[in-house]
Amino acid sequence: YLDYLRTKVGLDYSEMDEKNSEKSIEDFENEKVTESEIDATENLSADFNLDFGDLYFPEDEEESIKNQIEASLNSGKHIIFTGPPGTGKTELAEKVAEEMEDKDENVTGHQLTTATSDWSTFDTVGGYRPKNGEEGLEFKPGHILRRFKDDEEDLKNEALVIDEINRADIDKAFGQL
Repeated sequence: YLDYLRTKVGLDYSEMDEKNSEKSIEDFENEKVTESEIDATENLSADFNLDFGDLYFPEDEEESIKNQIEASLNSGKHIIFTGPPGTGKTELAEKVAEEMEDKDENVTGHQLTTATSDWSTFDTVGGYRPKNGEEGLEFKPGHILRRFKDDEEDLKNEALVIDEINRADIDKAFGQL
């Protein structure tokens, strides 16, 4: 992608990197990603044993909801729970995330965060921001990218549970993602 920008669009970020950062594009291109024990090619194929606890569902809906959740996750889809306030959507989402951790060895954890109307792609995905007290820019990962790699450079694969996603301006917060 960077080569495309350089050749097709005519942009050269190396000058900006020299002025604003100690790392050049070549440093980023040559940086090696540490090997992980996570197999990204393996599909999730877990038989969930969800325990809804004290959550109430109308007659015969509990099994249907379990089947829909399992089918969505096994097909690689995301899930958005909808309903009136106080009906257990967040609790249900956390139970699903915990079950994913238990059933799938590739899922290493989960994180719960609450969306706000102030969210932008810098908060959700990440972006370049000024360094604290120094000249230059540095990339700060957002909620989504932090689910794949932490500050210690360890690779991980965590589920992200976004509570109250309806509060965020979807176009502003998630952009092309």
